[in-house]
Amino acid sequence: MALNIRILIVAAAALASYDFFFSHIWDNGPHTAVFSALKSTFQSNGNKDGLAYMTLMTGTMLNVSDPDISNDKYFVATRLLGYQLMHSPMTKTGKKIPFVVLVTNKIPMAMRERLQKDGATVILVEDVHAKNDWVKAEMPEWADVMTKLRAWQMTQYSRVLLLDSDMVLSSCLDGVFTDPAAQATALVSSASSPTDEGQLLDKYLFASFPEANPLHAYPPTVENNDFKDPDYFNAGFFLFAPSQQMYRHNTLSMSSLLGKRIFQFKPISCHGITPPPPPPPTTNTHPTPPVR
Repeated sequence: MALNIRILIVAAAALASYDFFFSHIWDNGPHTAVFSALKSTFQSNGNKDGLAYMTLMTGTMLNVSDPDISNDKYFVATRLLGYQLMHSPMTKTGKKIPFVVLVTNKIPMAMRERLQKDGATVILVEDVHAKNDWVKAEMPEWADVMTKLRAWQMTQYSRVLLLDSDMVLSSCLDGVFTDPAAQATALVSSASSPTDEGQLLDKYLFASFPEANPLHAYPPTVENNDFKDPDYFNAGFFLFAPSQQMYRHNTLSMSSLLGKRIFQFKPISCHGITPPPPPPPTTNTHPTPPVR
């Protein structure tokens, strides 16, 4: 009996030391980024389907004038999204799908550590900016929107649902991954496909939903004109399969000739690209389809 008690005491002390080391020393030390990468690998292995919920935090929306991070609305929104996905009884994952936060180096270490303690996996990424003058953010706080492309490099996950941090959930989102549109599909190409955007995969996955107008019916429908543009996706909610090859294709598209025509005539995202002024009216009575 005494031996069993001693074994239990030793085991409890070992667990306490483990928790203290990883929660107070490792997480707060210079190895935070390495630990996050290792954690994400273990989580993806533990999650047999390799799924992930993901969001991005950059420096463009930070309240740098207030040193109290609890007053930063952008940071608080990200924590609330994590709470909904990981802890809320009404909306949390039932499949232990990890919540991943991509951060740039402008995000203070205190914010990263708090997110990790909340249960999130925090991964440091570099900014992505177009090397031209025709890919521009519509608003200053969206200046880093193209850094979302880094999500395609997170190949430790098989499928990812990327959400903006201002999402308010009404139920668990796990069912999104079983939707028929959330499965890989065969590539459709033609002789007119551009040659300066990088090679595409034989199969790929990208599924999204149009952005609804501020005032809309529930559920929103095309017939009710509830969407800003039903032909263009909402960059704040989309599901995809990470791939280095697709990352290369997406980033090269920002500098290709066809990409320039797309960006100039139509925004590819409801959250970031400002189209130029419309062309002068013509006598043609039939609408001209958008350049794709």
